[in-house]
Amino acid sequence: EGEDGTLPCLVTDPAVNHLSLLTCTGSGLPAGLTYSVHPQRGITIKNVSRAFEGCYVCAGEMDEKPVKSNLYSLSVRPGVY
Repeated sequence: EGEDGTLPCLVTDPAVNHLSLLTCTGSGLPAGLTYSVHPQRGITIKNVSRAFEGCYVCAGEMDEKPVKSNLYSLSVRPGVY
């Protein structure tokens, strides 16, 4: 909690673009969740909080068709202060 967390959504084909983060249910991302995308490192969720716990999937486009990663379950441990 309070740190950045990375989902290892690594792009293995350079034709994949528009990489983004979605919830597994298709509902909107939790309020306050911000992230950055790096094709070789994955998606980094900034300042993770307990409200962000849940199931996520990385999504993008390849040859104008949607592609998705495996499902990722985000569990958040209390921060050490």
